[in-house]
Amino acid sequence: MSLIHYLALALAGLAALYIALRAYARRHITGSEASAQHSSQSAACGLGEVCDLSCAPEYIDEPAVYFDDEELDQFAGRASDKYTEAEVGQFEYIMTTMRPTEVHVWLRSLQKRGIELPDDLKDAAYMIVSEQREG
Repeated sequence: MSLIHYLALALAGLAALYIALRAYARRHITGSEASAQHSSQSAACGLGEVCDLSCAPEYIDEPAVYFDDEELDQFAGRASDKYTEAEVGQFEYIMTTMRPTEVHVWLRSLQKRGIELPDDLKDAAYMIVSEQREG
């Protein structure tokens, strides 16, 4: 094998490691903060059009919690029906790599940051949140 092949393999390995570490970190945010916020869901989750779950509005003043998703801040102010397929993929990756118990907290965080969840993901997010509520 040539040096270029070894470098390409090393680069691919580093990229895979980076993705795995990000997913791990996203799943293991500060436990007390996520647990406290999960136990008291807020009304500002962004699922108003599809969600009939009751939420507690008194938590609106809490600061946004980041799930290693700072790159989504670039979408602040964009309408939920104006995302490209690749951009929807960014949201979907984050939502599907976190613990299901964190999804509602994450949705609330997006709302506090002025980020609308893409329309294509609202049904899936609602299913995850409602399953957690029932469980």
